[in-house]
Amino acid sequence: MESTKITSVIRRIILSLLLVNASIGPAQALVEKVEITQKPVVDRNSSTVTLRVKVTGKNNKPVPLEEQDFSLKIDCNSRRYNCQEIGSKEWKDWKNPKEAKPPPAFIIVLLDFSGSMKGTDSGGRKKYAAAIQAIRGFVDALSDRSPDTELAIVPFGGDEYSESSCPYDKLISSAELNRFFYVTDEKHSIHLENLEDRKPCAQTTNLYGSLSEAVRLLGNSRDARFHPEEEENEPPKPQPKLSIILLYDGYHTADSEAQEEEEFQELMRLLERDEEIGKITIHTLGYGRTPEYLQKKYGLSRLATRQDVRKHAGLENEFVDRERLGEIAEKAGGIAEFSANASEVAQKLKEFLDAVLGEYEISYIQPNADRVEVHEVQVVVNSANGVVESEPSDYNFPWVPPSPSAKARKWLLLFAFILLVGGGLVPFCFWAKLRKILITL
Repeated sequence: MESTKITSVIRRIILSLLLVNASIGPAQALVEKVEITQKPVVDRNSSTVTLRVKVTGKNNKPVPLEEQDFSLKIDCNSRRYNCQEIGSKEWKDWKNPKEAKPPPAFIIVLLDFSGSMKGTDSGGRKKYAAAIQAIRGFVDALSDRSPDTELAIVPFGGDEYSESSCPYDKLISSAELNRFFYVTDEKHSIHLENLEDRKPCAQTTNLYGSLSEAVRLLGNSRDARFHPEEEENEPPKPQPKLSIILLYDGYHTADSEAQEEEEFQELMRLLERDEEIGKITIHTLGYGRTPEYLQKKYGLSRLATRQDVRKHAGLENEFVDRERLGEIAEKAGGIAEFSANASEVAQKLKEFLDAVLGEYEISYIQPNADRVEVHEVQVVVNSANGVVESEPSDYNFPWVPPSPSAKARKWLLLFAFILLVGGGLVPFCFWAKLRKILITL
């Protein structure tokens, strides 16, 4: 009897814990960064401000949240205005990443087309065929969610000094990278079919050089596609998302460890060169056997590294440099993932899609919508690891007065008509009568 009571109490405790967890919901996810991704958009007619907000956790992955997890701090660093904090019940609108209109985006998919991609993954599928199929799924999902996105799918391999007959065994050019088409364009399907027929053949992979060319293209400040200029007294233009997705199954080819390190550092310096390049996000996806599998297969005392490639025959066709891929993604604000089979590749690409387009949208009425004066807003998120705030973002309302409503315009027209009649027609009639009287006299 006693044991039955104890069991009943335990069940109630477990049920209570489950209900508590359910009520807490997705906000239990750990949030590491909250960012207002674009300059706030203001509507001078309604005094409405609209924010686009990105929330990320560990490894720069997007975090799912609910409306009540957000709040706003307005003019809290201002000497002119009183700090105001508003929550979800007070703002005008809120949309999660799947409801919000996707931002414009340019995406380059770099596909490793070295000879090692002809090998099989842990599921027994040819890696290049599985990768192409996964990219097809990525294109379809992107088409459904953001048909205005422009995409370039670019196979890459070796460097410009290679004498190989393989068309991919050379450094990719800016012209090859610049073949952007809308994601819904049939050209992508044709291009992927051609890649399946040609098969990978590059003998080396110039990873750092290929990434550098893609970064320079998207980071060109003179290209208005990627970096549109703002016009005075005009609403800010939406800044397109600039992303590179790298699908790779090997390591950077170099003559020595010193050369590899030097070329890697060149890429790192490029990624922090200026503000335009800082807007580019790089997501990396390593595709191949896990380090644990390679350690066991080749009898290594630790996980396989770049140094082991030169010491063990066969390892050069199986080793994937997860360390470098992780460093590149971290530097460029992206996600680093690793997949051992085709289904994982497809799933990780969809995660990258969420990271590229995953932004919340919040609209609110400005409490003190003074013209010309600069206002400031911060986004506050409550998560399992506490309160996380964005950097403040400033904005102002145009000096141009708001357009009158339809009702106000009717009254203005009526007033103008009365003014015209009373101030022009009536005096004229009075003057005409007076003139006739004077003439008769």
